[in-house]
Amino acid sequence: MSSKQRSIIGSLLIIVCTLCTAFIFIRATRSMDWMDFTDNNRYSLTAGTEKVLAKVNRPLKAILYYSKTAVSKVKTGQLLRFNRAYFYTRDILAAYERLGAGKIEVHEVDPKPFTNEADDALDLGIRSFDLPGDQLFFFGLAITSDTGAKEVMPFINAGEENLFEYKITKMIERVVRPSKNKLGIMSSLPIAGDGMSPEMRRLRQAQGMPAGQGQPWNIVQWLESDFEVSTVDATVTAIPADIDTLMLVHPKGFEDKTLYAVDQFVLRGGNLIVLADPYCGLDQPPPNPRNPYAGMSHPRSSDINRVCAQWGVRMVTGKIVGDRKIAFLAQGRIPLLQGLHFKQGAKSFSSKSVITEPLSAQETSQMLILSAGSIETLPDMEGVDVVPLLQTSETGGLRKYDGMIAMMSQQDPGRLWAASGAGNPDGFVVSGKRLTCAVVATGKFKSAFPDGLPGGAGDKEDQPAHIKEATESNAVVFIADVDFIGNNFVQAPNTFFGSQFTNKTFLLNALDFLGGSGDLMGIRSRGSARREFTYIKKIEREAANATQEKATSINAEIQKFQTELNNLNNAATQKNKGVMQSEMYKKQREAQKKVNQKQRELREVQREARESVDSVKASAEFINTLGMPLLVALIGLILWIVSITKRSQKMREDMA
Repeated sequence: MSSKQRSIIGSLLIIVCTLCTAFIFIRATRSMDWMDFTDNNRYSLTAGTEKVLAKVNRPLKAILYYSKTAVSKVKTGQLLRFNRAYFYTRDILAAYERLGAGKIEVHEVDPKPFTNEADDALDLGIRSFDLPGDQLFFFGLAITSDTGAKEVMPFINAGEENLFEYKITKMIERVVRPSKNKLGIMSSLPIAGDGMSPEMRRLRQAQGMPAGQGQPWNIVQWLESDFEVSTVDATVTAIPADIDTLMLVHPKGFEDKTLYAVDQFVLRGGNLIVLADPYCGLDQPPPNPRNPYAGMSHPRSSDINRVCAQWGVRMVTGKIVGDRKIAFLAQGRIPLLQGLHFKQGAKSFSSKSVITEPLSAQETSQMLILSAGSIETLPDMEGVDVVPLLQTSETGGLRKYDGMIAMMSQQDPGRLWAASGAGNPDGFVVSGKRLTCAVVATGKFKSAFPDGLPGGAGDKEDQPAHIKEATESNAVVFIADVDFIGNNFVQAPNTFFGSQFTNKTFLLNALDFLGGSGDLMGIRSRGSARREFTYIKKIEREAANATQEKATSINAEIQKFQTELNNLNNAATQKNKGVMQSEMYKKQREAQKKVNQKQRELREVQREARESVDSVKASAEFINTLGMPLLVALIGLILWIVSITKRSQKMREDMA
């Protein structure tokens, strides 16, 4: 047998041995715990899920519906991207099946058109989408119990992989314990739509009828899947006794009797989350054809400082928080004046509270908040503990903000971003410390109304006994913003595209904390497969700052030129009009040259910044595209050189 034949046979034997070893290893470790070497342990179930599975006392069946056949036939890019989400869902369900130790049985179904599997999926409530060629697309999950209880995820959003474990565990928890807590929403905004119940809305939609003129906000649709949601009138003098948690949204113009009801609800042990705002962009005035600028003077602020002082906190009124270090970059380069981009990398999320600890531990956690307020901690509040949840960096500052300034910020954001001082009264006042935009306060609270119901409003015989101080410790979550739960930042359930922001996650974490469901807290907002290029973002932000400074300089020159022209026009008379016009034209040409020069400088800065970013991206693409082949080739070259060296050495030894 020649050496070449021996080499071929040896290579084949190595391949066979490798495959056999891999097969034996997979079979031997199938019943063992998951071996997860991913960066964020994306395929390992958390301790919260283990606690929920430990409470399962009846067999459950999980059915994953995914149209693999339809995807392989249609093969559009939009569909193919669901494959990754399908593989991840399949693998994470396998982890549930292993950890459940016989309590959970997982099935996969590829529902083809005109089959019993497709009919079963539709009967369970799994959504279908029509595709070309009479194909149907399903991607949903159903979990059922032998008692008849079931929970359905009608559509799995591929953009929310970081929430998959939380959603699946919550479905299991509901099947085991199907009752829901009752959430009351009290607001000056039409957050709940027309007030139609979720059941009636779904019934009307199933019958092809409109669900109502005023649809609830997307966040309410999410809450309806977790809670029994009801609206509470903003004029009540007592919160209904069956409300477990009260969500106070934009309490604008609430009377003392309503604030008293909230105060007593907290002292009785009710769960409360407050969303107030110094400038709520969602608070839109009714249209006024006679005055198209009515929105400029429309009041948009809300607070409950009358009550929350007894919680050890108060919100600064009339001013918004800004921080250029974490400002949201509009169009990728312009720092948005009123936009705060809270991120894990900026240490925006507190690790001292279970509400934000999961967010602080994940690199992909990010929130966008518009025109947020600052929450101050009051001194000498015995028995009350206040923990910040969301904070700016040390460069955070405050500034007055209203409709007129909002319009100015679109025209010249650089002037408003600059520090306040002589010649620039519109700038931010930098505090030199981290400003807080959300807190959780705990303790035995005292009433803000020690004398009882203000003014004796209402029939006191129908009122519960007045409570001056709580007998048990309680918690209140206070968020100084409302816009962050608007539809622009919270996508509706069962939509194809998810949001990159974890605004919804933050709110649900807070509600879970208040409701005492600690098992789910460590599950939400797990690591995503997507990674942000922090170095590229740093270059873009530095370029944005430099660009904005240039833009501010140009705007200042233009403003100076306009002032000169106005002064010349005011000084002009019929007699010297020609002379003044000549002087104006001369100054105009001079100023225009300066403006053109600065605009060229601005374009040069933008070009250099873009070249820096493109260079980093090109390097990354080169490494990703050619790095592995080059590494394999290098290893092969080294092995070849070693082989040649050994062969030459053997030949020399044989000749000797």
